[in-house]
Amino acid sequence: MTLDPLDMLVQETINLTNAVSICKNGNRNRNRDPYSEKNTNSNTNTNTNTNTNTNNLEDDELPPDFKFEFLDQEDSKPAENLPRPLSLPLPIPLTLPLYPQNPGIVYFINQNVSTFTIKAQAVKNIGNYINSIKTAASSTLCDFAENFDSLNYFTTEYYELAEVITDQIKNRRFPIYEEDVCNLSDPGFSWWMKESDYSFKVCFRSHGTNSSDQHSKLGPIGDSSLALKRFKGLLTYATTLFPIKQSIVDDRQISIIIDESSHNFDENAKNSFNGIKKLFLSGQEPPELETIFKKELSKTLYYYLKELAGTRRFWIDVESKLKKTRRIV
Repeated sequence: MTLDPLDMLVQETINLTNAVSICKNGNRNRNRDPYSEKNTNSNTNTNTNTNTNTNNLEDDELPPDFKFEFLDQEDSKPAENLPRPLSLPLPIPLTLPLYPQNPGIVYFINQNVSTFTIKAQAVKNIGNYINSIKTAASSTLCDFAENFDSLNYFTTEYYELAEVITDQIKNRRFPIYEEDVCNLSDPGFSWWMKESDYSFKVCFRSHGTNSSDQHSKLGPIGDSSLALKRFKGLLTYATTLFPIKQSIVDDRQISIIIDESSHNFDENAKNSFNGIKKLFLSGQEPPELETIFKKELSKTLYYYLKELAGTRRFWIDVESKLKKTRRIV
């Protein structure tokens, strides 16, 4: 049967309407939430047992054979070429300067072209003392506050040692180039030392030296009158540590020459002799000071040697600060 053009247009409109309706129903079925349906219609070819198990599922359960298929296989691969997230550096915490919590000396150096003085204070806790300087009102601490940027500190084994050192050097005026101004009328303040493998001589003032360039300047590490008493006691005990050929102890010097040819001059004797020299030269306390000297010497002589070594170490520290300012070369 042949349809006229109007009937053909009506028929095509009906067919197009039906097609659109079928597409909508199909999309609606695909967008359904599989979790929300308790009962599954038997429009698929499944057996009765499967329908029964599916109908008995709770709202928050999934069918045993349910599979997530939201992503295509290609999309589920791990991303390899994606840019990594930026890693920002952690903030650096702001910390105040840390000072040792030990006894010692807090000091600063006042110097001009030819001389210098040391303003020093023995303290029981270096850190607490420095931290309290800014808020202190006493005249002593005000001096330290005004020179806060120039403060130095020196730790000691115990507080009493710091007291001895500060009493020896504080508020004294020292020439920077002492060896250039010393003479018989003004022998200076430093001790001087000349040493070799088998001898050493410590002069309490520069007038005991023949040439300063052959001697090491030790600094004002002790009082000569007190040293005379202490070294006489030390010399008596030193004869038990190493053989002595010649010795001199007077108000100007202490001098010891050992007998290297003696059968008693063994390795232990040599170490003991070198240990005493190091005590003067670097302030290094020899091991014998604790292992042997402490047992045999009187407490007075034992602590005198520790004070002597500590004062020498402090003076080395002062000299290093002066050298940084290029006042001493």
